[in-house]
Formats: sequence, C-alpha cells, structure tokens
Amino acid sequence: MSFALPNGQMPAVGYGCWKVGKDNAADLIEKVIRLGYRHIDGACDYANEKEVGQGIRRAIEAGVCKREDLFVTSKLWNTFHAREHVEAACQKSLDDLGLDYLDLYLIHFPISLKYVPFDVRYPPEWIHDPTSTDKKMVFAPVPVSATWQGMEGLVEKGLARNIGLSNWNAQGL
Repeated sequence: MSFALPNGQMPAVGYGCWKVGKDNAADLIEKVIRLGYRHIDGACDYANEKEVGQGIRRAIEAGVCKREDLFVTSKLWNTFHAREHVEAACQKSLDDLGLDYLDLYLIHFPISLKYVPFDVRYPPEWIHDPTSTDKKMVFAPVPVSATWQGMEGLVEKGLARNIGLSNWNAQGL
C-alpha cells in the first residue's frame, strides 16, 4: 500500500530512525531494508544520518534494492527555517546520507529558532546555547511562507522530490 504524492508514491509503512543509535544505525538500516522496508524516515536532528546513509548504501551495493526502490525522508530543523538556510540544510542531510535527492523533505516543527551554523553545532538541537547557564530556546521571526519558498526551491533544483510538514496541527496549517 502506498500514498500518491505529486512526485511519486510514498510507502504506507516506513522505518523511523528516531532514537536509533549511531553505533548500530548502519547495520539496522541495512537489515530493515533486507526485511522489506522501502521507506526510511530520518532527520538531521536524529544525529544519525551518516550512519543511516551507510546502511542504505550497503543494501544498495549488496543488490538488495536500487536507490529508486527506496523512499527516503528527512526533515528541516528549526534553526534552518530562514529561506537562505533551507537549501544548505537539505544539502547537509543529502551529503550525510550519501544521496543525490530526497523523496520527501519535511519542515520538522512549526517552530523557527535562531540560526546555529553547522560548524558551531550539528545537529543544533532545541537549546540555542547548551553551554550557557541560562538554557533556553531562542526563537527567530521567520514566516512560514519564507521557509516554504525555500522548500519549493529544493523541488525546483531536484534536491527533494516532494516537500511537506511534520508535527503541525490544524490551526497551524
């Protein structure tokens, strides 16, 4: 069973990579692909995209499937909502996963946080400065429309085949 999207079919059942540790992510992802999963759901915030990508690559190299047989999802983190950061964040996920495109790229949460450069901390997480004694989220005034325009640019450039939202309620839509 699958769901029709503007650019392809999304398998109804996927394997989520949240809470999958780096130490066993590559083996686990290769194994679930061997077991028949074709939808792999990840995110930069899960801090395991490199290892997930290794598992995907091993399954492909072993002839279990081809890239086009898989449906890979990742998500834009809250600190990258500004339009000028969307493409770089997507490209970072693609590089970490070792892929040329994502089948689905989602805005992870409807919360825009202050930008944190990759070289300062990646993934940036929720707290702006975890070394501070005043640990807090620092919000950024980024309109959803600006983030969405950046997301549309990913489709135009072929970096993401489909885009969408995650963890939004009806009022936020």
